Amino acid sequence: MEWQPSVSLMPSATSAQKYRAGRDKLLAYNKRLASGQAVFERRARVLIAARHDSLRSYVDGTHTVTVDGAVAAFINPMIDLSQRGDPGWQSYFALVAQIDNTPWGGEIIHRFFDDSVHELIDILQKALPGSPKRELYWAYNFLAGSMMLALSGTERVDRLSEGLCRAKDLDAVRLRLVNYCAGGFVAMVTAERLSGRA
Repeated sequence: MEWQPSVSLMPSATSAQKYRAGRDKLLAYNKRLASGQAVFERRARVLIAARHDSLRSYVDGTHTVTVDGAVAAFINPMIDLSQRGDPGWQSYFALVAQIDNTPWGGEIIHRFFDDSVHELIDILQKALPGSPKRELYWAYNFLAGSMMLALSGTERVDRLSEGLCRAKDLDAVRLRLVNYCAGGFVAMVTAERLSGRA
């Protein structure tokens, strides 16, 4: 607590105590920074809040929850941040894509983003009542891979398509990514039902 003469004539903590507390916080931050967690923490908090607000706004603003609407509400905050946020967001999403594909990266992704995924799955269960949760999680796994590749900035699709597609055209990416991923959820659940396993 900071000394406020209007409240008390005596400081609440000594200079040495304030120094030690500040030093401890700085050391803890530097440790997180060295392990890469500080970048994740700062940007993850922004993304998680934007995604939660988007999902809540979607559910609260519709009478009928749809797969397309839920998937769009989940994906759009990432694309919005990449388009309208500072240039660091594009680097962040490329970094997340790389880290998620390492043996140790899953733990970082798990710690920061699992609650958002569970929120999406809960909404999708309303859009697809009676769907096996197992299939929703599998479909999410494929959504995550598609989403990370689409926002990683590799521009591979530019070369493959000989310029017909532009990876940096995030409006084109948004439309196709949402349609593709939403279609994947519906297809997986439908296939499970048709096979008699659901």
